Amino acid sequence: RVRAGTVTLRHAPSAEERLTDRAAALALAEAVRGIAEPLAVEQKPVETAPPKLFSKTSFLTRAGALWGWAGDKSAEILQGLYQDKGLITYPRAELTVVASSDVEKAPRIMEHLRGLGEPFRSAIDRLDGRLTVRRSVVNDREVAEASHTAIIPTDVPAGGLRLTEDEAKAYRLIAQRYVAAFMPSAQGLRTTVSMVPRSGPCRDRLFRTAGTVETEPGWRVLFGADDGEAEEEGGETDRLTPVADGETGTVSAARLEDKRTRPPVPYTETSILEAMLEVHRLVPPDKEHLREILKSSKGVGTPATRETVIKELIASQLVERGRARGKGTPPIDLSGQGIMLVEALLPIVPELVQPETTALLEMDLDRIERARDSRGADRLAEQVLEDARERILRQFEAIRANGRPPEPSGSRPAAPGQRAFVAAIAERLGLTLSPERLAAMSAGEASAFIDEHKARFEECGGRTGGAGRGGNGRSRSSRSTGPARGGQRRDEPSGGRRRSSGTRRP
Repeated sequence: RVRAGTVTLRHAPSAEERLTDRAAALALAEAVRGIAEPLAVEQKPVETAPPKLFSKTSFLTRAGALWGWAGDKSAEILQGLYQDKGLITYPRAELTVVASSDVEKAPRIMEHLRGLGEPFRSAIDRLDGRLTVRRSVVNDREVAEASHTAIIPTDVPAGGLRLTEDEAKAYRLIAQRYVAAFMPSAQGLRTTVSMVPRSGPCRDRLFRTAGTVETEPGWRVLFGADDGEAEEEGGETDRLTPVADGETGTVSAARLEDKRTRPPVPYTETSILEAMLEVHRLVPPDKEHLREILKSSKGVGTPATRETVIKELIASQLVERGRARGKGTPPIDLSGQGIMLVEALLPIVPELVQPETTALLEMDLDRIERARDSRGADRLAEQVLEDARERILRQFEAIRANGRPPEPSGSRPAAPGQRAFVAAIAERLGLTLSPERLAAMSAGEASAFIDEHKARFEECGGRTGGAGRGGNGRSRSSRSTGPARGGQRRDEPSGGRRRSSGTRRP
């Protein structure tokens, strides 16, 4: 308890003092109750900018989180607001910025948005025509290159149009981001509150919390106290009760929180769209150079095709929908059929199941698009097609060889997946393999290394056919043909017999 209310501190020991014994933790919780100690408070000013304007992917992701909309439903609603109602700009772009000319239209658009009622009316009144124009919002060069802007309201008033309930929700969400983008940043004090008892059983134990004491809401006035977007998009999650440095705090209650590590959260039909866009985040740490290259890519697929890709994967039964929890969209996961496909391809043609492969192909197409003239574009297209022909023929040869990639001609470098597999084998078996040698390894050398050490690697608990999950650390080995049910483990075939570790046909 403090003068202004309550503040929750957590036991914050060093790694050496961390509690691993439940009885000791219960004793500490009992001992700390009733202690009254001065609190140490450290503060520094922080400024939180508003969330970015919507691109297609970020809108689909947000609508899925808020209302459980599938990607194709959100895309259809956006298209209706654009094409049928004329209320929003082109909805298939991946930009989160607008042009200078769009800023000139902003006062007129905001006058129309006042008709949406609260909190729009109050927020626009606070602006009083004084827009905050940020570089993160206005970028003429990016808009000129893409020929489109972020998804924003047009200057068509919505008042005279008949919108469905879902259309109205989507339009208000887009309008909320738009008005917030031109409002002042939220101001606050990033605050750390700590207590160290000076005597008794808890002597020298550190209890601490950190959060933000808001001093000026800025754009947050558009988001209610119970609206998770202000916290989720603004990056601050803890609002603290004001506490003065040296003020006495009395421990009124203490409890244990039982926690356990959790596996990565499964993808949903909307969150995977964001992962496809930001494919560089899925690149493992040993491919840092590739991560940097892919940061400038447009990801896997295009804004117009990503949700279609997910629908086709579900229709082909390579992935399957789980059961939705709460209001979010259902999770999706590899089916037994999808796992078998990935397990078959991974040791033979690993580039076919690595998301960065598709992103690099998209970058090749971008290079053609950005060529200075048609002659240059033709030359690039010929090169990309020739590389693709060679790669596809090589992949077919590898598949026909039933798991043994053919010896490459010349000194073709090892594929990224081959290098990653070689590095995993070397690490597990304690083999010395310098980064320089790994980087210079040809495909033939990598294949020979894998063949030589694969048996020992598997004996030591390694896996040559695991189905990787986009860089999030999950891996499975399964022959099951559907989702786990009734307690059956996903890594146990329903027939009770495991697949042998020999080579596999896809």
